[in-house]
Amino acid sequence: MRKRRGAAGGDRDPQERPAVEIPHDVTNEQVLLAAALVDEGARAALVPKLSPDLFVEPSHAAVWQAMRQMRQRRVGFSMSTLHQACAGRAEMEYLESLRLQYPEPPASLEHHASILRWDAVRADAVQGPVADLLRALRDPLAPRERVRALARQVAQVFDQATDRQFMRDPVVLAREHAEEMRQRSVWPYGIDGLDVDEEGRHRLVPGAAPKKVTILTGVSGAAKSVLAELKT
Repeated sequence: MRKRRGAAGGDRDPQERPAVEIPHDVTNEQVLLAAALVDEGARAALVPKLSPDLFVEPSHAAVWQAMRQMRQRRVGFSMSTLHQACAGRAEMEYLESLRLQYPEPPASLEHHASILRWDAVRADAVQGPVADLLRALRDPLAPRERVRALARQVAQVFDQATDRQFMRDPVVLAREHAEEMRQRSVWPYGIDGLDVDEEGRHRLVPGAAPKKVTILTGVSGAAKSVLAELKT
């Protein structure tokens, strides 16, 4: 196989895959993680919106996933419950050091979240369309149209890098929604005055729960049919 001489004077196999490394600043992840640890408002805003797989550091991803699970199960947040939820996948001393280093969430949280997403776009591009383009460029027999098409695909990845690309994984979203549904205790009918009484208390529990049969009973003339028609 014919080899080309590299810029440094050494022989280089044209089929050898060049290493492409994406620089990553772990400080950005630390700021977001610390904000979620110290502030309930930041935790409520960030944890549902940012997926754990956006975090490159495995321990950060594990802690973020644990906080998401706690929120889905409506478990009150504390460092001890977080330690249990992490199941040994995170060092609590390290998390405490982050809380001391960043005792208050900065005003630039959205900026850090944007950087986290952008880093994910860059990493995904390198593993996908950029890698495909590099392979095509190294192949002298690759059709020109294919190379051009791959180059356009790389450009489209970055041109379309908006928040839409960070929508939740539908499989994970469906699983979380199912878990939330199982934990619900009240299923309203959507009829004013029926679901909640004058003092704000739920009249019917569980109500219109899925896979349950609702039996409407009452004396003659109590407006059972009217109520059923309102529901349907």
